[in-house]
Amino acid sequence: MSKNLYFSLIGIAPLCNMRRDRGVIINNCCLPLCQRCLSIVLGLITSHAFFSDAFKSSSVSALTALFLVLQTPMLIDGLFQYALKKESTLLRRFCSGMLSGLGLSLFYKAIDFSLKLTIFGGNIHTFSINNTCDGKLLAFFKTC
Repeated sequence: MSKNLYFSLIGIAPLCNMRRDRGVIINNCCLPLCQRCLSIVLGLITSHAFFSDAFKSSSVSALTALFLVLQTPMLIDGLFQYALKKESTLLRRFCSGMLSGLGLSLFYKAIDFSLKLTIFGGNIHTFSINNTCDGKLLAFFKTC
């Protein structure tokens, strides 16, 4: 598909799967993301806004396990669609996408926590600007 044709579909069909029946339509204008992709983004935003400190003391393995559990509904829905040729509903797409977004947020936290443990040798709770060579790492790593 040519690049110009792809971007000419903005407002007509979602850019992720090109199927208008799976898109969110407001005032006869289709949003650029389908229902599932939009709910993944909403899950990422809501988890960051409401649960940013909830899993601060969790271990990397616990966050990764919870990530895998939260990805399972979307995986099962995709497998049912592929194997049984069963069409997914908008509600199922929204719920599985929202859970997936929450899981992706936890996976990001696990990676972030793991990087801090690796770079700062487990001393992440006492990290301050004085612990870095010139303070440039402060912009990339948040203090705990």
